[in-house]
Amino acid sequence: MFKLNLHRKVLVAFLGLALLPLALLALYAGQHLSFMESFLRDKTTEALDAQVARALKLRAEMVAADVDDFLRAVEEDVRDLALLPPRADLYEQFSRQHRRPVWYRTGTDASPVERREEVPLYAELAWIGPEGRERLRIVDGQAV
Repeated sequence: MFKLNLHRKVLVAFLGLALLPLALLALYAGQHLSFMESFLRDKTTEALDAQVARALKLRAEMVAADVDDFLRAVEEDVRDLALLPPRADLYEQFSRQHRRPVWYRTGTDASPVERREEVPLYAELAWIGPEGRERLRIVDGQAV
């Protein structure tokens, strides 16, 4: 067995005194590192969720403004159409003049193709007489 002389006793004491605080420090750091990891993950998730919510709200407001503009333009078109005499040629001309671009994708997922077409804003226009009967109808720019 080992014979503990003074030199070995002092060495073991210094080694114990040096390693014990390091072990406690490592244990403390490990626990707090785990806590900080979950804390930072939660705060990051909250911050990203708030940022995404702000972006979605802004996008919704932009879409609402676009829809509002569109509906106001439709109201103006209805007023303009009400001023026109109920003649097929005038209604056809109105239909041709009120077109908007529509973008859509065709093709495959691997090679999508973006298409843009001018389509009539109003697929159908009709003039209803005072007696409640349809007198004039334009479908796809043509009188029916």
